[in-house]
Amino acid sequence: SFKLPPKKAVKKGKGKSGEPDGPDPSEVMRKFKRHYQELCAQNNTVASKRTFASFEDYCSEEQYMTQFALSEPVGLAGVSSLAQALAVYGKCKELSLLRTGMGDDGILVLMQYTQVAEELEKLDLMDNDITPRGCGLLGRMLERAVRPNFAKLVLDHNLFGDEGVLALVEGLKMNGTLKELSLDYCHIGPVGAQALATQILTPQPTNNCKLEALSLKGNIVGPQGALALAEAIRVNGTLRSINLADNCLGDDDVLLRPLAAALMANGSLTSVALDLNVIGRRPPPP
Repeated sequence: SFKLPPKKAVKKGKGKSGEPDGPDPSEVMRKFKRHYQELCAQNNTVASKRTFASFEDYCSEEQYMTQFALSEPVGLAGVSSLAQALAVYGKCKELSLLRTGMGDDGILVLMQYTQVAEELEKLDLMDNDITPRGCGLLGRMLERAVRPNFAKLVLDHNLFGDEGVLALVEGLKMNGTLKELSLDYCHIGPVGAQALATQILTPQPTNNCKLEALSLKGNIVGPQGALALAEAIRVNGTLRSINLADNCLGDDDVLLRPLAAALMANGSLTSVALDLNVIGRRPPPP
């Protein structure tokens, strides 16, 4: 089970130099590593060695380690152990959990972790067997855990499809901090694209989300999904980058011309990716 850490007492004393007392970074990090290893032992899982590959370098330079990556199939127990230790450590800015096998229950752990992760800026959950249920939990996390620094979420290679997007946007539209969302290779079709277009990209009173970058590479939004996104892009004023590469857009001028017009009309976009789509390859009429 995940236990939230107690609130830390604030020290107001001063050291010999007259500067406020502060913990030694190397000491804090070594304490964190010991705590993580103890939690792994308690949860009957193996502590990751890759996560701490550059640990000693940070200690020798007396710098806090702020980027953590777990890329081994440690399952729910391994993810929970790391998240609990990081909750006490409090210095993590980027957390990547790649192919850990944590599944949807891992999102429950992260929902608790993000309540105290005040410095977290990026969360990468690539290829973790997240289903529509997990997307619903992520939506709830985004709706209530509005840490001002949390700006990027990556869910690539989780095959939750349209149903997952529908569950995710319910909470995402209430979040005002997230700036970048990556949903590459998630088996998202026209229905999911339309949900993102109408509930996230289209300005409206019920939408607090102000995404600046959206990546949908490697999905199957097709021409109909592209048309829905085009209608939203035309009126969106915050989006800076959109990636629709490899999305089966086809070569139907009736559907693609509105997309092209919307991209040209939008005043905020600076990056558009449409590669790996068969566009304009129809042979000319005889």
